[in-house]
Amino acid sequence: MAYVAWSNNERDVRILEARNTNRALRRLEHGLRLGIHTIRLQDWIELGQARMKSPDWADKYKATRPELNAGAKVPVIELLKQYHVDEIETKEQLLGDSSTKRGYLCTVFTRNSRKFQSLLIS
Repeated sequence: MAYVAWSNNERDVRILEARNTNRALRRLEHGLRLGIHTIRLQDWIELGQARMKSPDWADKYKATRPELNAGAKVPVIELLKQYHVDEIETKEQLLGDSSTKRGYLCTVFTRNSRKFQSLLIS
């Protein structure tokens, strides 16, 4: 995994190479990146879940807190809180989002938090 900061100030976390895995997981090399955005001096990420769309393709889906926990096999919200996230709610609640993705969970954290960045690429 890599944390990437682009010259246009966009940032994301991505898989550089998925070795020794099936074709479906190689999809992670070409998409399903975790975008890191900024609002009101805080960074935020959208919490979704990669799910198989076909035998050899995965896409990102809206996930509830229980679905995140089940998919990751760890208590995701509790883990994020250990890494100093400030809040975890829907995009509508935290960001005032009115788009079709307003119901997606997201989290905000201290801008450029090194502790949180270390979680993203560990």
